Amino acid sequence: MCYPYTESGSSKHHGLAVMRGVGESLSIMRKEAEQYIWEKSNSTRVAGVTYKIWVNRFDNFVKKPVKQITREDFHRFKVSVQDTYAPANVKFGLFVVKNYLRFLQESGKVDPQKVRLSTLSIPKARSRSHYAITEEEHRLLIKTIQESYSRESIKLQREVLFELLHDTGMRINELLRVTVDQIGPERQAIIDTEKTHDSRVVFWTINTDRKLREYLEYRNELENRGPYLFCSMRDTRPTPLTPRSVQRLLDGLVKKAGIKNNLVPHSYRHAYIHRLALARVPDSIIARLVGHSTPHTVFTYTKLIRPELQEVYSSVFESLSTLSGGEMGK
Repeated sequence: MCYPYTESGSSKHHGLAVMRGVGESLSIMRKEAEQYIWEKSNSTRVAGVTYKIWVNRFDNFVKKPVKQITREDFHRFKVSVQDTYAPANVKFGLFVVKNYLRFLQESGKVDPQKVRLSTLSIPKARSRSHYAITEEEHRLLIKTIQESYSRESIKLQREVLFELLHDTGMRINELLRVTVDQIGPERQAIIDTEKTHDSRVVFWTINTDRKLREYLEYRNELENRGPYLFCSMRDTRPTPLTPRSVQRLLDGLVKKAGIKNNLVPHSYRHAYIHRLALARVPDSIIARLVGHSTPHTVFTYTKLIRPELQEVYSSVFESLSTLSGGEMGK
């Protein structure tokens, strides 16, 4: 079967065994932290590893029973890590710890009166910005794929992969978790949003749908192909594509196409948001399409590219300039 790259295994014991290979033994951790990390490792293995690091840091810092943890412990921990780690790491780590405390509250282990989650502030950090791929670069990549593969099934898979990134704005993890059963007849799919775990609908074009249906005919001929849309087409036992394998594929295509800019799968997500903003789509609608929890998050992408900004400026200052010139001519 073709299992998702993000799952550690089908049982709790297997998931914990995977985690024991990284850092200190889970046996020395409190059982609440162990359960929380196991749940995160079932989302993605990398998430399980990084969450474990920050949960351990917090537990080792407070050094007290779970029921005695208070709001002040979180704030003391925040101060301690701000002098040690980069702002982006601090923001991520405190997000992990806050979610850990939420988990403990929901499990009845932490008193909500002692730890009010709404009062646990997380400092802002400037996030890394990815280059947004242009339409010309995308078409060049598709052309390079068409010229690089003689085997039709592999060629179609590569085209569909990048066309869906282009048309939907999905995160690469979200796309690689899409199953064949999720592909709807009306050029759309209902997927699970990676960060919020809410369901959302994504759409694609007629051209992409035609390629997708052709690809599915080849894919359905594979034995033991499993449920996931994108699996290796070369192996006798197909395995799912991973974000790393997609990045390697993209790196090779970028080099072969002669594209100078550094591209990552997330470059498609930025470009998708930019296209919507340039088409004057409100941030609230964009947020729903890309799976952001609030329009404010989308605003960080769109604030510098909206055409309305220049139009407002021109309507005000060009008219003032005209009036000024008229007054001076009298």
